[in-house]
Amino acid sequence: MERKKAANCDLDHRQPLPDGPTSGENLWALCRHHHKLKTFDHAQPIEHDDGWAWRIGSTTLTE
Repeated sequence: MERKKAANCDLDHRQPLPDGPTSGENLWALCRHHHKLKTFDHAQPIEHDDGWAWRIGSTTLTE
């Protein structure tokens, strides 16, 4: 899993607005690079019990 300082991260809605609430349970901190990938639909985060991975097209990248 990528490690970044909180000051270098963006808070992002796991479940996007308008359906996803702005609450601690629905927010996660992403580095700017991964936040932009998710925001502009270039990648889809996939959550697992022990972390997460990124689906980019038909490839899944794990961190």
